[in-house]
Amino acid sequence: SVATKYGFPSISIIRTSPNSSFRAYQSNSNYHISNSTSTMSFTIKGYETFTFHIRSNGESDHDYVMVGIDRIPTINSNYTSTKGAASSGTAYYNYKTVTINNLNKTNSYTIYVVYRKDGSVDKGTDRGYVLIPYAN
Repeated sequence: SVATKYGFPSISIIRTSPNSSFRAYQSNSNYHISNSTSTMSFTIKGYETFTFHIRSNGESDHDYVMVGIDRIPTINSNYTSTKGAASSGTAYYNYKTVTINNLNKTNSYTIYVVYRKDGSVDKGTDRGYVLIPYAN
């Protein structure tokens, strides 16, 4: 089932098959909302390695998507981000691949995907996007 947290889908992903596809999710738009963030989270279990894809659509080098594991990342966090790589296209090659390694299959992990908008220019959709695999 899909629940909503802060206006974004929160889903649980449990590995049931080696075959997977992707589902796309987007954050709420931060257009005209200076110095703001939009947070999406999802939970995974049953993986040793988990790969998904993120992209931002905003002001290049200022607005970006950050990823945190088991905690919401902040601008001071040293987590994977799209900073400096904002992209407006929806094609797969515009996404940045995020791979999380060394996971324990028996543990659950919450992945946070946060779109961060600065205080100046409104550009594009001012939102973050994530492609999450799901088992067929």
